[in-house]
This record gives sequence, C-alpha cells and structure tokens, in this order.
Amino acid sequence: MVLATSIDGMDWTDVAAMTGGRSEVDTAGSAQAGTVSRYVRLTDEGKGHGTSFAGADVVAFAAIGSALRFTLDGAVMFAHDNTYLLPALRAALDTLAAQIAEANLSAFRVVGHSDATGSDAYNMTLSRERAAAVRDYFASLDNLNSVSISSEGRGEADPLSSKETEQGRERNRRVEIIGR
Repeated sequence: MVLATSIDGMDWTDVAAMTGGRSEVDTAGSAQAGTVSRYVRLTDEGKGHGTSFAGADVVAFAAIGSALRFTLDGAVMFAHDNTYLLPALRAALDTLAAQIAEANLSAFRVVGHSDATGSDAYNMTLSRERAAAVRDYFASLDNLNSVSISSEGRGEADPLSSKETEQGRERNRRVEIIGR
C-alpha cells in the first residue's frame, strides 16, 4: 500500500509505503513541513500477497480532514439569552471572514450550541437563531459573497465540557464555523 497526499487533489506526493496489518503511518520526514494536505490517496499495488491476485485492488481517494473549524465563545458573541450579535464581536467576525476568504472555501456552515440550562426545545431554538445571526452577518460581507453559507443549531447535544459546572456550561455555549 502506498499513502500519498495532495494539497489540491491534482499533484500527489508519496509519503509512506505500508505492508502488513499496520493501521498507523508516521509522515514526519516525508510530508512537506508547513503545508496542509486536504486529500489522501491509499493505493494497493498488489505486492506481497503471495498470489497473482491482490484481492480487491483498492484505490481510495477522499478529502479527509479537510474541514477548517473555528470556534467562537458564545458569551463574547451574544448577551445572555439573546440572539443579537454584540457590537464588539463584529471586528472579530470581520477578521474571521478574511481568514475564511483567504482559505478559498466554497462553502461553510455555522453551527450553534447551547448549554443544558432550560428546556431541550428552547436550547435548540436559541442555538439555531444564534447560528442564523452569525450566518446572516457573514452573508452580508462582500468578501464572502461567492461562498455558500448554511447554519444549524445543535442545542445542548454536543457539549465540550461538563454540564454540571458553570465553567463547563460556559464552554458549551459556542458557535462553530466549519468550512469545506
């Protein structure tokens, strides 16, 4: 098996040859420092199988780990129990928009999360509305006008920390930007 990576899906760099049942690969020394490969290709060359038939000749090609993720602290973005973007946040969103534009993303989604206080239904609605507020702000910016932007709310379903402590609940209140 040969593992290759690519930045653009066109030009490939072989980074490792694998034999046997190994399930991990160390690309240190093979991968180019400072680059982010968004594509991985795994090719079974049919060697070392002890037969003329390699079984299924596998060529896997996929964008693996290509999502960019930015997490914004919900307490900084919104007043308590509110969906209105705080004015101080707009500069941070403008900076983030510039990073998204520079990454040349064709699409990203805004995902809202809440803590576990309040009912499940209320938290879901609040997280959806907060995500929509951030989505709408990004959609109003010229440097993101060619990017497809969607939003969704997850309520309290995907906590990062304990739901039992204020510090944990604070960490769980967030908005994530996930690009592809």
